[in-house]
Amino acid sequence: MRPRSPLWYLAALFLALGAWVIGAVVAAGAWDIVRDAGVSSSTAPVDAADRSVAIFTDVVQPERRVTCSYTVAPAKKGAKPQAIEPAPIDLTIADDGTEWYLIGFVLDGKDGMTVACTPRDKRTDNASYAVSAVDGFSQRANVGNGIAILGTVAGIGLGIWTFINRRRRLQEADDASA
Repeated sequence: MRPRSPLWYLAALFLALGAWVIGAVVAAGAWDIVRDAGVSSSTAPVDAADRSVAIFTDVVQPERRVTCSYTVAPAKKGAKPQAIEPAPIDLTIADDGTEWYLIGFVLDGKDGMTVACTPRDKRTDNASYAVSAVDGFSQRANVGNGIAILGTVAGIGLGIWTFINRRRRLQEADDASA
């Protein structure tokens, strides 16, 4: 099949853009998994090998700059706690009648993680903190990324194929008229 119209270039563009949209929707759906996971106390160690860990609070305190960190049991002598990145999105869940706000997220959890959160001003903190080990977050996000990448490659391939075939067709038309 030979492309006879520049509309094939638009098809390549729409293929790539469509794949990006679908990939973004699938990857964003990974946050639904976090929303559906239950929370547990942050004082107990969390077994989160091959899972992600979401950190929640029941009181949002942006003015106090709450930071969270984790250690892995058994803690080695002199091992420093690992900082937890702030949450990349605003997410609120309800669990047992309490509203929990996502404040931190660890993509690759480890067994025996103990999470601790403290405000930087070191004053008394009346907030409660909870964690959730989330199964399947990374896999779902990777599927979305894969869809976007494959669609982009397919769109670029279709564009190159269209360019080469249109050029050949024009050269054959030139050769036939000569």
